[in-house]
Amino acid sequence: MEQTVTQSGIRAHGTSQIEIKSHYPFGSQRKTRYYLQLYLVIPRQLGVATDVNGQHALLDRIRSNTRFQVANISMAQLGNPDAQGNPIGRIRNEILEPRQPGRPKIRRINYEIRTFCNLYVAQLKTAVRLIKIALQQKKQIADGVLTTRNFVRDSRKTLNLFRDQRQILLDPAVPDSIRTAFDQADEYLGGQIIRYLLTLSEVVAAADPENKLVGQIRKSTEKEIEYQKQIGYTSIREISSGQELEALVNRESRLKKWVQSTLYLNTEESGTPRRIGHIVASVAAATAMAIAVTAAFFADRLFVSYSLPWALLIVGSYILKDRIKEILRGILVRYVPSVISDRTRILIDPAVGKTVGRVRLAIRNGDPTAVPFLADSVNDESTLVISNAVTLKGRALSSAHQRVNGIVDITRIRIDQWLPNMDAPRKLIRIIKNGEAGAMLAPRTYRVRMVLLLSQDSQTPVERQDWWAVLNRNGIVRIEQANINRR
Repeated sequence: MEQTVTQSGIRAHGTSQIEIKSHYPFGSQRKTRYYLQLYLVIPRQLGVATDVNGQHALLDRIRSNTRFQVANISMAQLGNPDAQGNPIGRIRNEILEPRQPGRPKIRRINYEIRTFCNLYVAQLKTAVRLIKIALQQKKQIADGVLTTRNFVRDSRKTLNLFRDQRQILLDPAVPDSIRTAFDQADEYLGGQIIRYLLTLSEVVAAADPENKLVGQIRKSTEKEIEYQKQIGYTSIREISSGQELEALVNRESRLKKWVQSTLYLNTEESGTPRRIGHIVASVAAATAMAIAVTAAFFADRLFVSYSLPWALLIVGSYILKDRIKEILRGILVRYVPSVISDRTRILIDPAVGKTVGRVRLAIRNGDPTAVPFLADSVNDESTLVISNAVTLKGRALSSAHQRVNGIVDITRIRIDQWLPNMDAPRKLIRIIKNGEAGAMLAPRTYRVRMVLLLSQDSQTPVERQDWWAVLNRNGIVRIEQANINRR
């Protein structure tokens, strides 16, 4: 059954970036369209301009990337090499029975190795999230413990099956680069399963401290750590200094990026918005010039050449020409928003080298009085609207990929340019405590309201989310969902 519902959320990426992550499923339709609108209601003190220059300044601080969303393939399927699309089965077939005589296809095997990692880690994340929910509810503790026990068993079994493929890599026909890729994947998976086993150990201990499963999980974790040490992987070892901890984080980050590199789509920036912008500017300039030339004709007919009135009319017409050009350009941009986008990214599937979609981004000045859910905005706030229009070629994507079911679009907005306009992050206030006057330092923050609207194939919102970005002069303090009455 095809998915037709988008999912989106907002979080902080560090202290200076707001991240919007949206999941867009694609089915077997020829084209699927999604629309996302983010309303930012910003205190005017932060100095965020809403005119054309302010919109372009914000555009320069927006970065986006797009990757595939892996399908939900169970641990049982991952542990069955004979299952359709199983990466382990494809690795074995390519090495033991290559499609062409001679050396195995390096690129294809490396791709399958990293695909297994992505599918395996996706199952770890999903299973641990569901187990945490079950164990937090007292009525489901027994079911949660049983699910945890089965999950630990199945995840270890599947990981051991993957590691067993090391034997077939000893064939002299297998290039060293494949063995290196396998070792990197093994190191990455070991670090991930240790991370999630430790999380499960804490969750089970909090729900049922006396349960024997806690000890079993910890033994499984220690066994994995010992395996990592014996192999000599650098990502798992006893940390004895800050530099070793720094090296550990750096190594895990590099391995993660290497594994996930197979998921990212290639992007090219389309020149269409720039060309349309040139056409709009040309039309505005031509209209303004026509008005100036017409004024010059009238000056020649009404006044003696080179007289004072003639000169004043000529100079005045050229002064107005530039203003008329900017006004006309603003009007055209405002009333043709469906044609003009500020940035258009062409999505290219690296597996087939073809265009599979487009993402059109536009930034506009918002009018709170025209939007019902922003009617409570105050006069000292500015409103900007960031729009994303996503078009996916579902039929082309679904026919080329069996193990992905959508794309994830990640947009990050840098807010560091807002910070210099803020006051000190703490303010001394006077209080009365126990009947006596005193003073204390109170945190000073600024709130940016964010309203996220999602829709599919029409402009009618199917989902609305309300968020607050709480900021101070040091950056993002937190991002939280707002409890605002829907209107």
